[in-house]
Amino acid sequence: MFPSLTAPPESPSRHIRHGFTLVELLTAIAIISILCALSIPLASKLRESTRASQCASNLRQLAQGTLLFASENGGTFPPGYIWDREIAPYLSISLASQPSETPLSLIFICPVDSRGRASRPRSYVASAQNVSNATLAGCGIFSRNASTSSLRLSQLVVPARTILLAEYFTGGWSASTQFASAYATVDGWMGLAAAPKLENGKYYHGSSGQNYAFADGHVECLTPDKVVDSGNFTTGGRWRAYQP
Repeated sequence: MFPSLTAPPESPSRHIRHGFTLVELLTAIAIISILCALSIPLASKLRESTRASQCASNLRQLAQGTLLFASENGGTFPPGYIWDREIAPYLSISLASQPSETPLSLIFICPVDSRGRASRPRSYVASAQNVSNATLAGCGIFSRNASTSSLRLSQLVVPARTILLAEYFTGGWSASTQFASAYATVDGWMGLAAAPKLENGKYYHGSSGQNYAFADGHVECLTPDKVVDSGNFTTGGRWRAYQP
């Protein structure tokens, strides 16, 4: 008889699994900690970028509604003090049962604006005609009240470089505290220190600055130095509509 070629059974002890060693556990914890540390700032930047994109989308729609209003009203822009309510029908937003101090739609609210909505109907403002400073005559587009009229689109020398709408939902020209309520129009800031900021001292969209809708319908995120530059006309930067 031939000898058996079957291998002898293995010892049960060879199949026993041992747990992680202390060194392996510490290594795994260190790797997880590093990954978490890397992911937190990335998640923060992604959230910031998403908010900026949503804000830009809001402004783009508001600019289109404003231009539609102008096209159906002899080229004249809506009154600045009620611009949001005037363009609402052009954005398929109903004015029925809408109190004047509540948002007509989330389109009027920047995602960065964390204020309560009571008496804060919008995060965006219309660029008002500057009537208080003779050297800045020709800056701004919208009327402040019923005694004046907004400009016509044909009066704008360079629509693509003229601010139509802007974000503005924090304190005075140089303060960083929150407004009690948002105003419908703004003169425009003519100096870097005057640009609005959040309470933490940052611009609304970090180092990128703030979003602005221009009179040709496009939207840009600009730092204040790009807004107040004199490349448009002699003074007034991109707030200037025409040179009187």
